[in-house]
Order: sequence, then C-alpha cells, then structure tokens
Amino acid sequence: MEKESFWIIPSFAQLWDEPFANLDPSTQMRISSVIEKQKENGRTSIISSHDLHHIYEVCERIIILDRGRVIKDSLRKGTSCEELFAYFGVTS
Repeated sequence: MEKESFWIIPSFAQLWDEPFANLDPSTQMRISSVIEKQKENGRTSIISSHDLHHIYEVCERIIILDRGRVIKDSLRKGTSCEELFAYFGVTS
C-alpha cells in the first residue's frame, strides 16, 4: 500500500510580479490592500514592478535595478516618489 503525504509550509514572503499591470483602479486598490494586510501580519512582499506610484505607496524599502545592478536601495521614508522617477529620467 502506497502512503500519500504532503507538507504544509507556512509562507513568510510572497513574490509579486507586476501586480498592478493592466488592472482597473479598483482592482489595483484591492491588490494594495492585500499587500498591506500581509505586511500587518508580519509577512514580506517582494514586488517587481514598473509602477512607481504604487510601489511608493505599499513598500517600506525600495530597490531600483538597472541591467541587474542595484542603483538605489532606500527606505521609503528616506526618499520621495519624484526621486524614484528621476532615476528613469522623468522629472516634473
């Protein structure tokens, strides 16, 4: 007799790949709420995104990569959204 087994492994981090891309504003807000709730529960979210406004809203730490190299690693409270856009040549 073959015995089946499975493991339940708690997740302490979630990986999000472009979670806000091509979504309507209502769904984007719901995704932001899910990420915030995970943060409140002590879980880490790793987010890959080109949407700097949403990243700035939900992330405590922001790392910007250029061709695989870290060019900015900062806590949100240590930078502004405008500064993040400047790394991409966008100024207001």
